[in-house]
Amino acid sequence: MLSEMIELTSEELQNLVGIDSEDYVEFAAYQASWGTSADEIIIIQAVDSSKAYDIEAKLKERVEHKRKSGESYLTENLPIIDAAIVRRDGNTVSMLITENIDAANSVYEKF
Repeated sequence: MLSEMIELTSEELQNLVGIDSEDYVEFAAYQASWGTSADEIIIIQAVDSSKAYDIEAKLKERVEHKRKSGESYLTENLPIIDAAIVRRDGNTVSMLITENIDAANSVYEKF
């Protein structure tokens, strides 16, 4: 799965979801290497719980944006987007959008 994705820089993460680098300690973010795929995986460790809530809201907005875009463009991706997971575990926030959602979530839970 990750072999078909590109790793995002902090600037790309900021442009994609509007999360500033001072809001997190570290992150891992991947996006499908081709534009017709919905796949995105983002895991962020926020600097504190307040920022974790803010990041969670922005990731939920990202999922909603992808859903609205998918309604008029690439409707075959809607089931993947509808199955997206956004979760917050303490100061760690994640967004998983992938055709292999169960496998991705299982890997995340083991981490």
